[in-house]
Amino acid sequence: MTDFFRKHKIVVIIFALALIARAALFFINLDANGGNFEETVHGSDWYFEVAKNLEAGEGFAIFAGEPSAIHVPLYPLFLFFSLFLFGNFAFAVVVQVIIGSIIPVLGKIVAFKIVPSEKISLLVGFFLALEPNFVLFSSIFFTETLFIFIFLLFFIAFLTYFKNTDARFLALSALLLGMATLIKTVTQFLPIILLPLLWWFVRKKLPIKTVFLHFGLFAVVFVLVLSPWLYRNYKVFGAPGMTIMPTLNLYATLVPSVLSVENGTSFNEARDAFLKQTGVDLKTLTFANASDFNKEAFGELWQNKLSFIKVSAVNIFTFFTHDGMLTVLENAGITPERYLSRSALELFFFSPVQFAKTVYQYIFSPFVLVLVMRLFWLLVTALFLVGTILLLRRKMFTVSVALSLATVLYFAGTTPSNGLTVNARFRMPVYPIILTIALYSVFERKRQKDDYSSLNPVSTK
Repeated sequence: MTDFFRKHKIVVIIFALALIARAALFFINLDANGGNFEETVHGSDWYFEVAKNLEAGEGFAIFAGEPSAIHVPLYPLFLFFSLFLFGNFAFAVVVQVIIGSIIPVLGKIVAFKIVPSEKISLLVGFFLALEPNFVLFSSIFFTETLFIFIFLLFFIAFLTYFKNTDARFLALSALLLGMATLIKTVTQFLPIILLPLLWWFVRKKLPIKTVFLHFGLFAVVFVLVLSPWLYRNYKVFGAPGMTIMPTLNLYATLVPSVLSVENGTSFNEARDAFLKQTGVDLKTLTFANASDFNKEAFGELWQNKLSFIKVSAVNIFTFFTHDGMLTVLENAGITPERYLSRSALELFFFSPVQFAKTVYQYIFSPFVLVLVMRLFWLLVTALFLVGTILLLRRKMFTVSVALSLATVLYFAGTTPSNGLTVNARFRMPVYPIILTIALYSVFERKRQKDDYSSLNPVSTK
């Protein structure tokens, strides 16, 4: 044990620091909720309710007797497993806290694979151990912690494959990506980007026949992992889809966001008015009629093209810069006297005087942390852009860098359907990548490209 600690002491310290931070915030949140355990861990995406209905024999349902087309299975099953074995959710929270404490270690590994710098990887690991959103989501019932844990394992396995072209790592990465998709469907189209990159990077290292076999292996394993859930939805709803959430977001989130900008109203006002105008009950949305909802939503977006462009621009900017600190403070029982009429970003651009008054009002309160963290992420975003440019200009566009940047762009590109509701949760899976490249721009600018010659640089010919 002593030898293990001596050899891996930094990793152990990162894990221990993360564990202490997560346990401490959980008990702070528990106290803020008057000792009510379920209120502390509940979350707001109905996973709690689905797990309860699974235990009651109602299947994957938010409301008893009404099969849900929204959720995918692994996270509700994870919560159900805790209920089934122990009769409560305590086991699920303990497991989440533990794997949430492992995530900083995985983040450190990912960082080193992108840029081989011990300094940068250590900073990424320690930051993820203490980052408020990662700490918070380790003990509440959202998919983030379990999803990020599996997703980072996938990313490590996928990068390892490119180093040794061992098909076992490729199959493992496809398996892990399939599991991650059954937790959070945001990654269901990621292979569309990954498979062309797979072709590009191994086409000169392996015989063409082997490349095709590996290409097919990844696709087959990924689809096989998803197939039981696709079959379930076909049997229950008559269509083999993953989830109706993209359509729900498009119709009930993106369109109202665009209309709120178009009409100068709040998001909630715009959504209420839109749903009242259409007379649609969102409970009627299924795989069978999703195309009708999509058609109507796209029609609204086409009629308000300029506002859609504005919302998309705000969306992407928010993806990179949102801090998530207000959610952290609220869960700890610290709430503002009144909330903003619009997002801080909207106020900054469209009502700068009101924005300044709001900042001044909260500057001497705990809510100053919101401002501090927002400025921090603005800085990180700027450094990430600088780091990306430096890597490209110095011809250090390695396999790891290319896959990392493609992954960040993919996650950023999947957020517009969420309109003005985008927050820090959407960026969390790619925190390690963004931080690594941002830190590269600070610490590694003077490294010579020869230091990266072993990392399979992309041919620029």
